[in-house]
Amino acid sequence: MAKRVVSKSKHRRSRLWATAALCTCCIAYFALPVITSVCTRLLDAIIMHIRFTANNVVITGATNRTTALIRRSLEITGRGDVLKLSVSQIYDKVFGIRWVKSAVVQRKLPNTINIKIVERVPIAVFQHDHTSSLIDEHGELIEEVEPNMVRLPIVIGEDANTKVHTILWIISRFETFKDKIEVIKFVRKRRWDIVVSGLIVRLPEQCIEHAIETLAKMVMHRGIDKNTASCVDLRLHDSVVIKGGSGNPRQKGRLGV
Repeated sequence: MAKRVVSKSKHRRSRLWATAALCTCCIAYFALPVITSVCTRLLDAIIMHIRFTANNVVITGATNRTTALIRRSLEITGRGDVLKLSVSQIYDKVFGIRWVKSAVVQRKLPNTINIKIVERVPIAVFQHDHTSSLIDEHGELIEEVEPNMVRLPIVIGEDANTKVHTILWIISRFETFKDKIEVIKFVRKRRWDIVVSGLIVRLPEQCIEHAIETLAKMVMHRGIDKNTASCVDLRLHDSVVIKGGSGNPRQKGRLGV
């Protein structure tokens, strides 16, 4: 009889433990998402109260001008709360600045945002639609500018902005002209005219490098400049035509002579 009572008691305790374990699992199963959500919101609330000062936004690779544009874009004035923006939102704002060629944005908790950028480098001033804009090597418009405020060649002509990097690269190989190009004009989307220190030079469609090399020799050895000529025509394959200055006759010679 005693054995039967002990057996029933053990069985009852086992059922109680099993029921308790099952209830605990059910509570944990249903309560865990709630607990996680509460903890997440609490953490967010703590982080959102961390105020960022301008010194907490570290910008590298930018000039003072572009740095100021970035800070203005992110509305950083004295004390700002840029943590309310996601990394992707900050990236979109930074990349939306025309001076920025590429950008990397990283958040470093608790209170730092690192922004690393590569700036566009202007190579010329593109005149189009009655405006003048700085352009980079890909022809991308950077910002409007007054041509006389920068020391860069002026580029004119349809689609000239996307093509000019090639001729500028060729010209850069000649020290005689590298820093003396004033105007580069794309003529009928086929060839180029350039103005070198006031001297107009008409270049051929093909063999541009050879034509510029010939022009360099003429400048160095024959003293051709704006005072002795108004235009040098190098469009013909085997000859050069020089239009003299006021009162000077037109000259013609073999190319390279």
